[in-house]
Amino acid sequence: MIPERGSRADDVDAELDPVFVSSLRESKWIVIIWFANFAWVVSFSFWAGYEGDSEQRLVTTLGMPRWVFWGVFFPWIVTAGITCWFALTRMADHPLEDEPPPHHGDESGGAG
Repeated sequence: MIPERGSRADDVDAELDPVFVSSLRESKWIVIIWFANFAWVVSFSFWAGYEGDSEQRLVTTLGMPRWVFWGVFFPWIVTAGITCWFALTRMADHPLEDEPPPHHGDESGGAG
């Protein structure tokens, strides 16, 4: 029996590039962070922005409406902090093998 192209047997034999594996892991974390921020901003802003009567007194935090502070500003600051932490501690820099070697001028050693 001949295995089909792209079957699991072919996948086991192929070794993935470490740069690809690292990039895939990092992109999964970035999507998780983005989705968590998106879910918080949309759900909290919708919930807090539409609560109460229009005649009710506007509650502010640091001069902003409460829903703007907790629904937009606060998650923006938290997400910026998490992103900085992630970029400085979890992301890895991998050398790419396809880069040409650096050129250091005339390699002949002699003058013309």
